[in-house]
Amino acid sequence: MRNIKDRNKMKLFSGILIFCALVTEALTLTCYGCVSSSGNCLQQVVCNSNLNHKCITFVNTTRVGSNVMKQITKGCGNCLKPVSFNTGSSAYFEGSRCCTSDLCNNVSHKVEEDTTLNGLECYACQSDSPAACALNTSIVKCVGIQNRCGYSYTQLPTTGGRAVVKGCLSESTCQFPESSLFGVQPTSDIQCCQGNLCNKGNTLPGRQCHSCLGVPGTCHSTPIQCISSSCITAYVKQVIRSQSAEEKLKGCGNCFGTLSFNAGEFSVERTDRCCESDNCNTGTITGQPETFNGLQCYGCTRYSTGNCLDPNALVRCVGKQTRCLHSSTIESSRDGFIKGCASESICNNPRVLSFYNILPKQDFYCCTGNGSIDTELTGLHSSSSPIGQLSLFDSPEERYGKLRPSVMRFTVSQIGLSLFTQQSDTANGFSALCYNFYLFPPSFGPLDAEFTFQSSSCSFLAKYGFDFKKFFREGIPYLNKEQESRLQALLAAGTWPLSNSASKDLLKMIIAEVSEWLARAQEGDSLTLSGLPGLQVFEVQLVLRQGIANIWTEIEDQDKVVVQKVSYSKRTQLENSVTDGCRVDRVLEAALGFTQVFRDLVGANKPLVGHNMLLDLMYIHDKFYRSLPESFAEFKANIHKLFPSVFDTKHISKRMKQEFQSLQIHHLFALHSALES
Repeated sequence: MRNIKDRNKMKLFSGILIFCALVTEALTLTCYGCVSSSGNCLQQVVCNSNLNHKCITFVNTTRVGSNVMKQITKGCGNCLKPVSFNTGSSAYFEGSRCCTSDLCNNVSHKVEEDTTLNGLECYACQSDSPAACALNTSIVKCVGIQNRCGYSYTQLPTTGGRAVVKGCLSESTCQFPESSLFGVQPTSDIQCCQGNLCNKGNTLPGRQCHSCLGVPGTCHSTPIQCISSSCITAYVKQVIRSQSAEEKLKGCGNCFGTLSFNAGEFSVERTDRCCESDNCNTGTITGQPETFNGLQCYGCTRYSTGNCLDPNALVRCVGKQTRCLHSSTIESSRDGFIKGCASESICNNPRVLSFYNILPKQDFYCCTGNGSIDTELTGLHSSSSPIGQLSLFDSPEERYGKLRPSVMRFTVSQIGLSLFTQQSDTANGFSALCYNFYLFPPSFGPLDAEFTFQSSSCSFLAKYGFDFKKFFREGIPYLNKEQESRLQALLAAGTWPLSNSASKDLLKMIIAEVSEWLARAQEGDSLTLSGLPGLQVFEVQLVLRQGIANIWTEIEDQDKVVVQKVSYSKRTQLENSVTDGCRVDRVLEAALGFTQVFRDLVGANKPLVGHNMLLDLMYIHDKFYRSLPESFAEFKANIHKLFPSVFDTKHISKRMKQEFQSLQIHHLFALHSALES
């Protein structure tokens, strides 16, 4: 793999290491690649399409006094937000520009800073004497994207001492300290404000902390100022395909306890300690013991190949990895998924996965041990059922036959799961994790489910706080096998029919917008379509790709579609890329939604517990497995194949009353109390 890395360090405001990492590998897109002051490159590099890289021109300009240094880097990569600040005596700008056709980042592909005065004025200073900077009343006029005033402590490269800097900043500069290594920020916080001369303050809140990044034993500390977080000391160990690396980190950050994840081919652990006084994060910290704790989980992470090494591989969990984790993800702009062992701290704070450049999606969940299940429904039994009303004298076959039409008429609005693990320190103790999933049948391509509501069921749901808005707007989709097969066949054939008028109207407007833009666009230009939640981001891409041959589409931020004008040959190359977010398997994965959770429950082969479960099991079979068969015997056989061990607490309590007639049992809590006494 060929790497171009440009790191320009300037210890102003935050001492942040500003860099642009441009990575290339011999695959589809060819770009110019070099580092120069003119931007005129002769060398060519070929990009790795698995990383969704584009041709890029990256510029950084540094001014100290009247001396200006400009550096232009060209190669493969992804564009970043521009950064700009000005302290009067010095200034810095970095910006990037991307394109998507071969050798498009030539000498005319330029990045220029906007130097137009924007009307904002800020106090400006850079001094190794905080007292002198406090008395300085110099003012600097802000330009371009410099829409904030700010000040910060930093370490000066000349003396090594702490100084105060003030001036104009871009909003992206204010966000710079949020960049961190495994959640540890190595640079001072920046105090930003809006409005003319708002950065008059002489002191910064917070505390001084030690900062260092390095392998254990080689970390040399420098002082930074932490405003919005604690002083932190952390130890990080990563293992990627048997290659281990350890790091000792100090700086600003928040503690979560031990964060530990193991997917088999990839594992990472962060152990931390926080404190709140000046320079309190001294000393060192070590990792946790890696003793097998008895739990095993499926383990998988997607890398550049887009596939798991072994999707059925089991991982032995160690230490505090007491949960099994599953999530679709975005990793380096690519869709993927992860499975493995996880600590409870990760399950309670999914956003910490961003420390490892992994962004979990909506289907993130953790589980462990055995489970119980319950469903909420839009209706129970239709009073207009042609088969007749329910009776206490129904045989199991008759009851199934009477309920079957209602199951096919109503739908599941919410499903609750409780996952139980026996505690190792007590013979009869269990820990429980409870989850509620709002579900909604997908309106996607040819699928547009029809279902009804029963007023009594709606009243019941409303009484107990059911969120109907969340049900309609954020409900997770699901498919049974027949629906999945139908979608799979249409996707493989390259056809995509629409079944509802709302989707047709939306897509007509989008096609008109894209066609109008396409008529004036140049090859490599892009258009962003926003506000496309859920499965709409896939449907829009499928229809556009089917109807327009010289475009390519990608998902951005989960609810946006970026449309690019490309050549026909480039379109052919992209269609065969393993990173295509609209491949058949990716679209099916999104449409399956909660069905993937159901299949994981089946694969776990754990006992299933519920109360009065017949109706729950019928809905589970119909919505997530297959349409209900007419035969009760076939239904029973299917359920026992899916869940070999099923315990119905209503049946258990009824048998207990028959066995122990002296027990006064009216509900499950009474049964529990009687058995416990």
